[in-house]
Amino acid sequence: MQIYDSYLLKALDVKLPYSADEEEPVFLRCLGSMLCVWVSRSERCAGAGVERRILPDLVVSADSNRRCAVEIGAFDPEHSLAEPVMRMLRNLTGQGLAMEGRDFEWGQPRDSRKSSALPSRLAELGHRNVEEYLEVRKKEGLALNSAFGLKGRRLEFDSGFLESTQGQPLLDLIAQLRPRLAQDPLRHPFDVAVRCLGWRVDDSMLEESLQRQLTQGSSFGFGGGSSPPPGKYPKMESGYQAMGVPGLYFAGSLGHGRDYRRSAGGFIHGFRYTARALHRILRRDQLGAGWPNRTFELNEASSRSRWMRLVLERINEAAGPYQMFGELGDVILFQQSSTGLLAEYLEELPMAYAQEDRFLASKPRIIVSFNYGRRFNMPLTCPAPER
Repeated sequence: MQIYDSYLLKALDVKLPYSADEEEPVFLRCLGSMLCVWVSRSERCAGAGVERRILPDLVVSADSNRRCAVEIGAFDPEHSLAEPVMRMLRNLTGQGLAMEGRDFEWGQPRDSRKSSALPSRLAELGHRNVEEYLEVRKKEGLALNSAFGLKGRRLEFDSGFLESTQGQPLLDLIAQLRPRLAQDPLRHPFDVAVRCLGWRVDDSMLEESLQRQLTQGSSFGFGGGSSPPPGKYPKMESGYQAMGVPGLYFAGSLGHGRDYRRSAGGFIHGFRYTARALHRILRRDQLGAGWPNRTFELNEASSRSRWMRLVLERINEAAGPYQMFGELGDVILFQQSSTGLLAEYLEELPMAYAQEDRFLASKPRIIVSFNYGRRFNMPLTCPAPER
């Protein structure tokens, strides 16, 4: 499933969001050119301006490099897969190259079967109880992972020790065994880490007066979404034209200012549709071309049937309104003709543009769009049955 998720969702590895006040990402070079990654609690990190005790006998001074306590667990020291790590750890300790309390620490044993989430996770895998699951794992010759291990101990290391000359062989060994001993999404070594710390529009190409007008000052936002930080996006009208600057338009990620934290316009699977909408807006407004459309005569049965099939087809299959929910929608305009009522179907218009355009807003219309429900992400309650 991880392979399918990576392919379908375009997340090639792992997205690692973290709160700077609570967590600290730790990257250690392992297996030659690869990266072993952990997320450590901020209070278990020190150095780089902060002095703190991160292991029982290890105080990291403020003027040293950043060091954190990184965890491997639940780690069963008696399991056969753990033997190489235990053997190397005993050798390092025997030579005085590693000291418990200073370079590593054992936590208390814990029984994973006491987890409140365990029964439901077992049920998802089709098992009635822990014993049945363990029997299947045994027959398949697989290790007990951190979620279902009968017993385990938290094993913590000083990151500074792991990346030292003495600890490097141990780090490489952990990198090889960690995928089989844990369910941590970071258990696999990575090839590259990309830091994405945000960006702002590059307004250097604009005159100073336009910089102040479009990218500086107070933030702006549109109905249903949060306001972006000041200067993050240029200020735009409903048709992606610069606010108060005729002829200047924005596309791609910059267009996400219209749907910031409301839809998918900040990503390729979203802004490919808003960019196409901008192209159609320019054709319509600048060249006088019509919006791509299909027209149906509703007084004629076969035409009315084709219209209804199109509506259902678009609701079920249309990509633009689905990806750009709350921003793009299909608009059906109704008007009288000499032969009866006509329905003109326009695909994927920016909804605010459709509402503000004088011609479009003057016609009776239906807008077909997607959006989250008003109680999205809130617990659902079923009403009591009527007696």
